[in-house]
Amino acid sequence: VSSVGVGRDSTWNNIIGGQSGASHIEAFDAAGWPTDFACEVKDFTLPAGSVDLDYRRYLNRPMSFGLAAALEAMTDSEVEGCVDPYRFAVSVGSNIGALPASFISAYLQAMHRQEHLPVKKLVGECRNRDALKNHPGTLAGLLSMRWNARGLPTTIQTACASSGQSLGHAFQ
Repeated sequence: VSSVGVGRDSTWNNIIGGQSGASHIEAFDAAGWPTDFACEVKDFTLPAGSVDLDYRRYLNRPMSFGLAAALEAMTDSEVEGCVDPYRFAVSVGSNIGALPASFISAYLQAMHRQEHLPVKKLVGECRNRDALKNHPGTLAGLLSMRWNARGLPTTIQTACASSGQSLGHAFQ
C-alpha cells in the first residue's frame, strides 16, 4: 500500500510505467505551507476479510494499510491453516502510531507561529478507543487475532529502521 498503488500488481505496474505517487495534498489544507504536494495513499478501501467488523472502530488509516497488506501477503502465501498457530507470530515494524494529518498540520502551524500548542486539547479529548487507534501495538494484536497467530506478537518501534528490524526479528 503506497502512493504509487494499492496492492502488489497495481504498485508494480505503476512503478514500471513511470507513475509518480506525488500530487497535491488532499489530507489537509496545505495553503500557506512551503509546498503543497506530497505522496499520499488515495482511493484506498479496506478489503473485506482484512479484520473482523467489530474491530474496525479501533483502526486508524495506517493500520488499515497494514491489514490490507497482510491480507494480500497471507492470500498469496497460502499458509493459512498450514502452520501450527503456536509457531506462527506477528511482528510489525512501526514508527510512533498515527495522528490525523489535520492535527499534525495544526500542531506544526502553531509551532511555526510560536503559539500555544494544541496538546492539551488532544489529551482532553482522548478516549480509550482513541488510545487504541494510535497505539503501535494494536495492529500486531489485530493481525494475530485475524490470522490465529498464537505466537508472541511484537511491535518494533525504531523509526525508519523498524521494518528491517521487524523482518530480522521474524527471521530469528
